[in-house]
Amino acid sequence: MYSRGERDDELEWGGAGDDVVIANEIDSVLLDRLTFNLQPIEVSVHDGTVTLRGIVRDYQLRNMAAGLAASVPGVREVVNEIDVMNEPA
Repeated sequence: MYSRGERDDELEWGGAGDDVVIANEIDSVLLDRLTFNLQPIEVSVHDGTVTLRGIVRDYQLRNMAAGLAASVPGVREVVNEIDVMNEPA
């Protein structure tokens, strides 16, 4: 997961600070757009690569979360590890 320094001005572009900014933006977008989700989606970012984890009720929500994450400036890649509840075997 990501962590924030004690002061916002500790964030620097081009490093770990970017990851914090990206993660915060993705969290905000997902909370705004996926409020009907059953559980929060865990967002981790490392060097612009976003990993999403959690459980959603269908593939449409899974894909929507990945698309929303990919639309955030600074995201280089999205690794979608979100599971689908009641996924057919």
